[in-house]
Amino acid sequence: MNWDQFNQSTQDCAKGTRWTPEEDAQLRAAINANETAPWKDITAEAFPNEERTPTQCLHRWENVLKPGQEKGKLKKTENISWSIHLYHC
Repeated sequence: MNWDQFNQSTQDCAKGTRWTPEEDAQLRAAINANETAPWKDITAEAFPNEERTPTQCLHRWENVLKPGQEKGKLKKTENISWSIHLYHC
């Protein structure tokens, strides 16, 4: 990879393009195949053409794809906990 290609790839990653269902499937498959591997290796397997960075993959997994993630409005007890936490910060 030469400097121009590197510069373009970092600009593309910085744009924060939306994840597609196909990319989600690629990431899930790579994680299932390499559960204990570092994110760098998982990303290299899922996206060999460097479409995504390890940080993007980690955040996508932790915040969106990881099984057991609860989405939606906060429960009343969670809302109270956040209110108390924010008040004391």
